[in-house]
Amino acid sequence: MILITAMIRRMNLINEQWVLEHVRHRSAIGHKKSFGHVLVIAGSEGKAGAAILCAKAALHAGCGMVTAMIPKEATIVLLEQCPEVMYVHDSNMEQLDLKHFDSIVIGPGLGFSATAISNLKFLLNHYTGPIVIDADALTIVSTDLSLLKPNHIITPHPGEFARLQGFEYHEEERLLQAQNFV
Repeated sequence: MILITAMIRRMNLINEQWVLEHVRHRSAIGHKKSFGHVLVIAGSEGKAGAAILCAKAALHAGCGMVTAMIPKEATIVLLEQCPEVMYVHDSNMEQLDLKHFDSIVIGPGLGFSATAISNLKFLLNHYTGPIVIDADALTIVSTDLSLLKPNHIITPHPGEFARLQGFEYHEEERLLQAQNFV
């Protein structure tokens, strides 16, 4: 109950006022390490584009450094599209030193392989920084909501939200349904 109460207190309606209060201006004397290092865990065989779009979005949002954990088949395309993104190939998450990352994004095009599921569960149980959980990772999490913690940010579209909450999504009741879900 305490966890749920804390999560409700942290839930924000993001509007123009909220953005104005939370936007941080970039320092003119900053450098890439001043602006954060995000790990993007995305893509799977046949879904490399999801990883590349996600890495580009992280750069566009202002991250100073982006590392993408991608399938080997995506390496050349990633480097052609955004050579500034560092990469590691699909691997066991336990072998990656997570302390180097300020935040993590997981899910777009991830798929549902045993490795993807294992990596997601390891990450949710061991990484204490902010984690954005999207797409396929949301579908995996929907089978065990106890994996979600206050530092996890979920970004469901209506279909994913319906799976997460376990009942039919109603557009006209979305704020109330979101509050009840949290």
